[in-house]
Amino acid sequence: MGLIKTKMRSMLYEARLPHEFWDYAVEHSVWLKNQVPTEALSILNTVGKLAQAITLYKAWNERLLNFTKLLVFDCAYYSLLNPGRNPNTFIPRILKDDWIYVGMKRSSFRKAYNIRSKKEIVDTDSDANEYNFLYTRLVS
Repeated sequence: MGLIKTKMRSMLYEARLPHEFWDYAVEHSVWLKNQVPTEALSILNTVGKLAQAITLYKAWNERLLNFTKLLVFDCAYYSLLNPGRNPNTFIPRILKDDWIYVGMKRSSFRKAYNIRSKKEIVDTDSDANEYNFLYTRLVS
Protein backbone atom coordinates (compact mmCIF):
# COMPACT_ATOMS: atom_id res chain seq x y z
CA MET A 1 0.00 0.00 0.00
CA GLY A 2 2.92 2.33 0.63
CA LEU A 3 4.03 2.21 -2.99
CA ILE A 4 0.54 3.06 -4.23
CA LYS A 5 0.28 5.94 -1.76
CA THR A 6 3.65 7.31 -2.88
CA LYS A 7 2.70 7.13 -6.56
CA MET A 8 -0.64 8.80 -5.84
CA ARG A 9 1.00 11.67 -3.96
CA SER A 10 3.61 12.09 -6.68
CA MET A 11 1.02 12.26 -9.45
CA LEU A 12 -1.13 14.78 -7.56
CA TYR A 13 1.89 16.91 -6.68
CA GLU A 14 3.36 16.86 -10.19
CA ALA A 15 -0.02 17.69 -11.77
CA ARG A 16 -0.77 20.30 -9.08
CA LEU A 17 -4.22 18.78 -8.60
CA PRO A 18 -6.18 19.22 -5.36
CA HIS A 19 -6.70 16.26 -3.03
CA GLU A 20 -10.23 15.75 -4.44
CA PHE A 21 -8.59 13.85 -7.32
CA TRP A 22 -6.99 11.26 -5.01
CA ASP A 23 -9.33 8.47 -6.18
CA TYR A 24 -8.31 8.89 -9.83
CA ALA A 25 -4.63 8.97 -8.83
CA VAL A 26 -4.96 5.79 -6.72
CA GLU A 27 -6.84 3.97 -9.47
CA HIS A 28 -4.23 4.96 -12.06
CA SER A 29 -1.38 4.00 -9.68
CA VAL A 30 -2.85 0.51 -9.21
CA TRP A 31 -3.33 0.16 -12.97
CA LEU A 32 0.34 1.11 -13.52
CA LYS A 33 1.53 -1.24 -10.76
CA ASN A 34 -0.24 -4.15 -12.45
CA GLN A 35 1.74 -3.43 -15.63
CA VAL A 36 5.17 -3.64 -13.94
CA PRO A 37 6.96 -7.03 -13.75
CA THR A 38 6.90 -8.62 -10.31
CA GLU A 39 9.13 -11.34 -8.87
CA ALA A 40 6.08 -12.94 -7.27
CA LEU A 41 5.21 -14.17 -10.76
CA SER A 42 8.70 -15.19 -11.85
CA ILE A 43 9.15 -17.91 -14.43
CA LEU A 44 11.67 -20.60 -13.54
CA ASN A 45 13.96 -21.94 -16.23
CA THR A 46 14.92 -25.62 -16.53
CA VAL A 47 17.83 -25.24 -14.06
CA GLY A 48 15.51 -23.84 -11.39
CA LYS A 49 16.83 -20.29 -11.49
CA LEU A 50 14.67 -17.27 -12.17
CA ALA A 51 14.52 -16.52 -15.89
CA GLN A 52 12.28 -13.47 -15.90
CA ALA A 53 9.56 -11.77 -13.95
CA ILE A 54 6.24 -11.20 -15.68
CA THR A 55 3.46 -8.68 -15.17
CA LEU A 56 0.09 -9.43 -13.59
CA TYR A 57 -1.57 -8.46 -16.88
CA LYS A 58 0.50 -10.99 -18.84
CA ALA A 59 -0.13 -13.72 -16.26
CA TRP A 60 -3.89 -13.17 -16.46
CA ASN A 61 -4.31 -12.48 -20.20
CA GLU A 62 -1.30 -14.41 -21.56
CA ARG A 63 -0.18 -11.44 -23.66
CA LEU A 64 1.64 -8.16 -23.12
CA LEU A 65 -0.21 -4.88 -22.86
CA ASN A 66 0.05 -2.26 -25.59
CA PHE A 67 1.25 0.98 -23.97
CA THR A 68 0.56 3.24 -26.97
CA LYS A 69 -2.68 4.53 -25.39
CA LEU A 70 -1.05 5.52 -22.08
CA LEU A 71 -0.84 9.29 -21.46
CA VAL A 72 0.61 11.64 -18.85
CA PHE A 73 -1.75 11.98 -15.87
CA ASP A 74 -3.69 15.30 -15.97
CA CYS A 75 -2.75 16.26 -19.54
CA ALA A 76 -5.18 18.14 -21.81
CA TYR A 77 -7.60 15.69 -23.41
CA TYR A 78 -9.60 16.04 -26.63
CA SER A 79 -12.36 13.50 -27.19
CA LEU A 80 -13.81 12.87 -30.64
CA LEU A 81 -17.60 12.71 -30.65
CA ASN A 82 -19.22 9.91 -32.60
CA PRO A 83 -22.06 10.82 -35.04
CA GLY A 84 -24.72 9.34 -32.75
CA ARG A 85 -23.94 11.84 -30.00
CA ASN A 86 -23.47 14.75 -32.42
CA PRO A 87 -26.02 14.55 -35.26
CA ASN A 88 -25.65 18.13 -36.55
CA THR A 89 -23.22 18.47 -39.46
CA PHE A 90 -21.94 21.92 -38.53
CA ILE A 91 -21.19 21.33 -34.84
CA PRO A 92 -17.50 20.48 -34.14
CA ARG A 93 -16.82 16.82 -33.48
CA ILE A 94 -14.09 17.41 -30.87
CA LEU A 95 -14.62 18.04 -27.16
CA LYS A 96 -11.77 20.48 -26.47
CA ASP A 97 -12.82 22.39 -23.40
CA ASP A 98 -11.66 21.59 -19.89
CA TRP A 99 -11.05 17.83 -20.21
CA ILE A 100 -8.10 16.21 -18.45
CA TYR A 101 -6.82 12.64 -18.68
CA VAL A 102 -7.25 10.78 -15.38
CA GLY A 103 -6.42 7.17 -16.19
CA MET A 104 -7.00 3.99 -18.10
CA LYS A 105 -9.85 1.53 -18.01
CA ARG A 106 -8.86 -1.92 -19.20
CA SER A 107 -6.18 -1.88 -21.87
CA SER A 108 -7.47 0.57 -24.46
CA PHE A 109 -10.12 2.81 -22.88
CA ARG A 110 -9.08 6.22 -21.58
CA LYS A 111 -10.86 8.08 -18.80
CA ALA A 112 -11.24 11.85 -18.92
CA TYR A 113 -12.70 14.31 -16.44
CA ASN A 114 -14.30 17.67 -17.20
CA ILE A 115 -13.08 20.25 -14.70
CA ARG A 116 -16.07 22.59 -15.03
CA SER A 117 -19.03 20.19 -15.32
CA LYS A 118 -17.45 17.50 -13.06
CA LYS A 119 -18.40 14.75 -15.54
CA GLU A 120 -16.34 11.74 -16.53
CA ILE A 121 -16.20 9.97 -19.89
CA VAL A 122 -14.59 6.73 -21.00
CA ASP A 123 -13.72 6.39 -24.68
CA THR A 124 -11.19 5.21 -27.23
CA ASP A 125 -11.44 7.92 -29.89
CA SER A 126 -9.37 10.74 -28.51
CA ASP A 127 -6.26 12.84 -28.72
CA ALA A 128 -4.24 14.60 -26.06
CA ASN A 129 -1.57 17.19 -25.56
CA GLU A 130 0.85 15.73 -23.03
CA TYR A 131 2.67 19.05 -22.65
CA ASN A 132 -0.42 21.03 -21.70
CA PHE A 133 -1.75 20.71 -18.15
CA LEU A 134 -5.15 22.36 -18.11
CA TYR A 135 -5.98 22.29 -14.43
CA THR A 136 -3.13 24.53 -13.34
CA ARG A 137 -3.93 27.00 -16.11
CA LEU A 138 -7.67 27.14 -15.38
CA VAL A 139 -7.46 27.65 -11.61
CA SER A 140 -4.59 30.13 -11.70
